[in-house]
Amino acid sequence: MKRSVLRIVCCMSLFLLITLKVNAQEKVEKDSVLLETLVGNEDRKYSYYFLEGMVQKNKGNLDDAYALFTHCIEIDPAKAEAYYQIGALNMNMNQLPDALTSFQKAVQLDSLNYWYNESFFFALYNSPENEEEAIKQLELMTHRFPDKSALQFQLLDLYAQSQDYDKIIAGLNQLERKLGKSEQISMQKFKVYLLKNEEKKAFSEMGDLVSTYPNDLKYQVILADLYLNNGKKKQALTLLNKVLEQDPDFPMAIYALANYYNETDQKEKYISELEKILYNPKAEMDLKLNLMRQYIFKAQEDTVQIMGLFEKAIELNPADDQIPMLYTQYLMSQKKEKETKPVLEHILKLDPTNTPSRLMLLGMAIREDDYKKVIEICEGGILSSPGTIEFYFYLAIAYNQAEDYEKLLSTVSQALAVVDESTPKELISDFYALRGDGYHSLSQYDKLYEAYDKALEYNPTNSGVLNNYAYYLSIQRKDLSKAEAMSKKTVEAEPKNPTFLDTYAWILFELKRYTEAKVYIDAALENGGNESGVVIEHAGDIYFKLGEKEKALEYWIQAEELGAGSMITSKIKKKKYIAE
Repeated sequence: MKRSVLRIVCCMSLFLLITLKVNAQEKVEKDSVLLETLVGNEDRKYSYYFLEGMVQKNKGNLDDAYALFTHCIEIDPAKAEAYYQIGALNMNMNQLPDALTSFQKAVQLDSLNYWYNESFFFALYNSPENEEEAIKQLELMTHRFPDKSALQFQLLDLYAQSQDYDKIIAGLNQLERKLGKSEQISMQKFKVYLLKNEEKKAFSEMGDLVSTYPNDLKYQVILADLYLNNGKKKQALTLLNKVLEQDPDFPMAIYALANYYNETDQKEKYISELEKILYNPKAEMDLKLNLMRQYIFKAQEDTVQIMGLFEKAIELNPADDQIPMLYTQYLMSQKKEKETKPVLEHILKLDPTNTPSRLMLLGMAIREDDYKKVIEICEGGILSSPGTIEFYFYLAIAYNQAEDYEKLLSTVSQALAVVDESTPKELISDFYALRGDGYHSLSQYDKLYEAYDKALEYNPTNSGVLNNYAYYLSIQRKDLSKAEAMSKKTVEAEPKNPTFLDTYAWILFELKRYTEAKVYIDAALENGGNESGVVIEHAGDIYFKLGEKEKALEYWIQAEELGAGSMITSKIKKKKYIAE
């Protein structure tokens, strides 16, 4: 079956080639100048068909391109570029064996062309059965193109995959001769020697690095670390002490010595080295943070000592905000919110634009229901981070609590000027809801309903708006059908919300649908409404209209105790419903 298919493909290719030849010949016959140029000149004829093949390839006519490149090989089989193009087309058609053959031929004809070599290598690399051949090809490439160091690193990766450690060492030595002694190469050789169980050579390699750069104490510390990590603690301590004799403030050596004391369970000395780094002006902040994280992990249960170390670190680095940030994370993980607050305030003094810290502080103020603190935090937040929409939202709520409605409305206007297409529509809806609440408090009902309408444009299911909108309409005894429809949506959405149930019951009451109103006011009472004087007063009003006057009186008395409407005393005294 495969042979039949191949025969058909060959026949089709032959037909296509004949067609292309005929078409080309017809074109030539029409152009006498081109005819004179091509006839008897194989090089020009080759160039013509090759360029035409590239044109067809760029147009996406791959079959035509394939036939033209094949014809180029017939004209001159000693030129490499046509083989390369056919190889690329075969790769594109997932015909890997044919691609390999073509790329190999291109390399044989022009072994110093980098792209031919690279394509041949990748074709071999993509064939698992040709892994050894791929390595050989890459080895040849490192000799053919010695200036391309990346090839050597790529070859080392292949050696590593096949665990050919001797060749890895040889390759690293070759790189070292070319690039010079370096930490990266020496570390790689160190690791390979350890894998080969040649420990002596491993440490000798790092010793050579130290000898090459005797004035760079960093390499001595690296060697000490390697000693420590490989159980050679005595050698590590000796070398670190030698380094610190030369430079007692060398942060890297102090850090390594701290690790030594940590590994050998010498807690007091470990803490002492930690403090040295915290005091050390030469030590980078990342180093200090790493040590703090390490200590937190080691002394998980010793919260007092960890906190003491953090306090000292903050005292010693008063202008830094990274240590306090890490400290807040630790305190929050320990559920020490009270202790976290002053640290966050310290961070904001250092950097008022530190939004994560400000938001954490804001969360605490909200949980404490401290609207004055919320106002302070959010006002500062808007000044330092005017694009953070949360500050406007909670500031508007806090102004509402403070009964400063003009500032509430001003804050909402500021927020709506900041929002963009990335702002959630639900949040924009809530801002308009807050605007409506502000207008309600100022008894500006036309603006109130306008704001609520806008809120519902952005979020038609905003239950808080639907409920308040409906309730305010019912209080004004206007558009009760509209109010009933809106309130019904909230009850359907949250059938156990006592506020929504009370609103719906009251609207039904205003519509004189008292029996239905009783069903919903009873549900409100059963779901927590019995703690609200307003809800209980409504229950009394509804029961009165249903003729249950004694029950109504009981509810009114309860409502008065909890705090209810202005007419509650008169209702109790006269034992009848009085409209407000």
